[in-house]
Amino acid sequence: LTVTHCCAPPPARGSCLDPIRNFYVLLLLWRAMVFLTMAAGGVVAGGASNMFGYNRDSWMTDIQVAQSRRFQRQNIGISEAEMFRDDIRDLVSASVTKQSNYVLMATLILGITADAFKDFPVPEGAADFLQSVVLLCLGSSILYLVMSVLCAISATVLATNCQRDLLTTLVRLPVDEFAAENEAAAGSESVEAFEHQSFSRQFRIPYLDRWRRLSSERFVAEGTSPPVTPTTSLPPPLPTAASSGSIGAQVPRRDSFASSAPEAEGGSAS
Repeated sequence: LTVTHCCAPPPARGSCLDPIRNFYVLLLLWRAMVFLTMAAGGVVAGGASNMFGYNRDSWMTDIQVAQSRRFQRQNIGISEAEMFRDDIRDLVSASVTKQSNYVLMATLILGITADAFKDFPVPEGAADFLQSVVLLCLGSSILYLVMSVLCAISATVLATNCQRDLLTTLVRLPVDEFAAENEAAAGSESVEAFEHQSFSRQFRIPYLDRWRRLSSERFVAEGTSPPVTPTTSLPPPLPTAASSGSIGAQVPRRDSFASSAPEAEGGSAS
């Protein structure tokens, strides 16, 4: 026993502390892994938050640009409708002025003819047929001059009524259509509308679409087929006034007024 005890190797120093040391090592490793995981999660969360904020700001900027574009288009539509209304006023005013000149000249000639009929310039002792001819000419002249004055006044009234009907029923300012367009686009022009977009839209990586487009062009140039990748969803297009079809019907073209002008003038002259 003495020899065995003396020849046996001495126990390792501190061997009773190995389980505790291993526990602390594992604890340190676990803390390091937790710290690295939290750091990686923080980086990912920060990047996702930055992408979300960037895409949200881009969404609002696009909305403002779309609103400005629609506002300019509506201003152009209103200006065009006002120009058409001014064209109607100018055409009718020209026709009324022409008929007024006709009335003035016909009234002057009618006055001269009435004076001639009253004075009866045929000398006494003239033949009876000559007096009949003079009376027939003066009477027919007075009749036709009175008819011309009445027709010119009727043409003026008709042109005025035509202007009233055009301005009140056909060529109206497209205010209702533009108001309906703004109401239809109100739902997609808010921050809440961005929250209803897909996650690929909300967390879109900047310049990724450009890289895909360049890659597709490179594949096309090389004659190979590019890999199929899902595309990001774009915001829904805003409704326009041309799609509703009501503004174009309310606001006619300039050539329609130009074609209707000779007809109005012809009716006035008749």
